[in-house]
Amino acid sequence: MKNKLLILLLSFLFFSKMSFAEQFKFETSELEILNDGELIYATKGKATSSDNNLEIDALEYEYSQISNILKAKNGTAYIKSDDIKIIFKEIFIDQNSQILTSEQNVKIFDLKKNIIIETN
Repeated sequence: MKNKLLILLLSFLFFSKMSFAEQFKFETSELEILNDGELIYATKGKATSSDNNLEIDALEYEYSQISNILKAKNGTAYIKSDDIKIIFKEIFIDQNSQILTSEQNVKIFDLKKNIIIETN
């Protein structure tokens, strides 16, 4: 129930305000590009949307240019336009539907309103 509430809340907060970029810029210690650039694996670093609104610091990344989905594990995400910080174990960013979902021990900090949302 808590996870459904979290997904609904994230969709509501970000759907109208958040602008997802076409691609991400990766600044990582390791980067592997497969299938003629269709799939990107990266570790230990930062991914930034091309509009610089979304920054993710994580241990692992997987980005599919075909499905436009970025998966990241064990990190934090910061949405500059909304001043929101998310601490996650796993996060999925679907650029086509503009939905951000996260699972497993998520903490969301709304820094403007001084609100903390926590799930397990």
